[in-house]
Amino acid sequence: MKVGAPAVAPLIAVLKDEDPDVRRNAIEILGKIGALSVGSLIRALKFDEDPLVRANAVETLVEIGIPAVEPLIAVLKDEDPDVQKNAVEILGRIGVPAVGPLIAALKDEDPRVWKNGVEALVKISTPAIEPLIDALKDEDPHVRKNAGEALGKIGAPAVAPLIVALKDENPRGRKNAVEVLVRIGTPAVDALIEALRDENSRVRENAAWALGELKDVRSLEPLIAVLKDRDPCVRINAAWALGEIGITEV
Repeated sequence: MKVGAPAVAPLIAVLKDEDPDVRRNAIEILGKIGALSVGSLIRALKFDEDPLVRANAVETLVEIGIPAVEPLIAVLKDEDPDVQKNAVEILGRIGVPAVGPLIAALKDEDPRVWKNGVEALVKISTPAIEPLIDALKDEDPHVRKNAGEALGKIGAPAVAPLIVALKDENPRGRKNAVEVLVRIGTPAVDALIEALRDENSRVRENAAWALGELKDVRSLEPLIAVLKDRDPCVRINAAWALGEIGITEV
């Protein structure tokens, strides 16, 4: 028998049943109903006073996945911070299908949307890294800024892809990749030192600048070696970096 929209409201009521097996069955059915149940589940998430119903609504929306993404992004601007928090959790757990819409939401005029969008992308973590690096080149400065913030919070897993981005043809992308590596800080130092030996001079140049910003003493000897680099821009950045760390004469 096909179960559809008329069954949604009674099934949501069942989400507060004392028997966990009954609740699990309701979640499974609502998940199969899919898009038709999203609106009712979001209303339960926002208005139901029973924490068990809200928790089960979260699980069901995660199970529904893609059809729930756009409605949940709208919920990121809800007045209730707990509702916002639940939407962030659900989008983070939905994962890859939510990445594109979340990056689009980074340009939303409502700060609640893009702030919560950043947090959801951080929860998604590794699958969001490459799209976020692409967003560092976006024409919209809000998107670039928020993408950089998300990558900075993701931290160490983003370092290697950001090093690759240092050779991007787009100067905006390169600049923002450097800034994110500096924001990540200590976890990026070893990779930046290794990047001083990259065959691409643009990577070496940007790595030297980032190391100067980070002022980590581990980069002293590698930067001194780079003073002999064949590219004058790399040598200039290495000399500047050494000055920032505290070496003025070598």
